[in-house]
Amino acid sequence: MKKLLIAAFILMAASASFAAETITLWTFEGDTTDPAVALVGSPSITLAPGITATFAGGYPGAPTGTFGRGYNTIPFAGLATPISATNPEPKTRWIEFFAPTTGYQDIKVSYAHRFSNTAPNTAVFQYYDGSAWVDFASYTATSGDTWYPQEFDLSTVAAVNDNPAFAFRVAADVDPGLGNYFAARPTSTVGNSGTWRFDDVTVTGTLIPEPGSMVALGVGVASLLGIIRRRSA
Repeated sequence: MKKLLIAAFILMAASASFAAETITLWTFEGDTTDPAVALVGSPSITLAPGITATFAGGYPGAPTGTFGRGYNTIPFAGLATPISATNPEPKTRWIEFFAPTTGYQDIKVSYAHRFSNTAPNTAVFQYYDGSAWVDFASYTATSGDTWYPQEFDLSTVAAVNDNPAFAFRVAADVDPGLGNYFAARPTSTVGNSGTWRFDDVTVTGTLIPEPGSMVALGVGVASLLGIIRRRSA
């Protein structure tokens, strides 16, 4: 019985070490871009040249149960008008989150994204693989003044695992159906004052197991199976 309990404990401990955990989290509470959680390195936020930002009310569906605060960016601030398919060039107006994943794998990114009525309606989620920016997914708002929760599973992308240079961007793009910039509210016109707001920006992953952990797990499994076989004989 004692050996069985020891083996079970080893299995439980090893399994717990592989559970997903929050590596980096931005909540913007206190009107700051400092992360609320930063297990690795020094996460930071960068805006493309010309973009301005401030703080405003947060996502109503926040895990805390309160609206809190969010980071309010103006993607097309300061642009000469008229805004067109090439003004600005697609994906050149972005917000970038630097969030190292050193020691972690199975990376996932989630956040809530609010589009104002006159904000560009299409966003592209990109990740940095250590040498280049890669388009991973895009999404288009169908109404303005609305929050759109997003989650991106990068667990199959080996390049983002254990990456001290990992970062991701949310970039403004033309509407995929119209080939031009289009406002989040269909009856509005995209403009220089339209805002994108972000809240609860979260990066999760699982610890990359140390070789010793894998050996312990193997020993535990072998021991447990051996005990079970003997008891079944």
